[in-house]
Amino acid sequence: MSEKGVIRSVIMEAVRIKGTQSVVADEAGIDGSGLSKFLSGDGSIKMDTLERIITMAGARLITEQEHADNEAMLRGFARRLLK
Repeated sequence: MSEKGVIRSVIMEAVRIKGTQSVVADEAGIDGSGLSKFLSGDGSIKMDTLERIITMAGARLITEQEHADNEAMLRGFARRLLK
């Protein structure tokens, strides 16, 4: 999935949780048309706005290294449980 696809997915998850794109925009502090333009690729939003939307979606961004570390830890736990 491209970076744009990931961001779009997070925004759409926030919309699913909050009910409408308008509610997400309002709670993020932007106007609905601004969010709509961003989603269509015709606009931009500020980083703090995007951070509020990520929080609404219940998402957390981590580095590839953090992901790899978490995955290794979970594999270790799984091996211990299966013994």
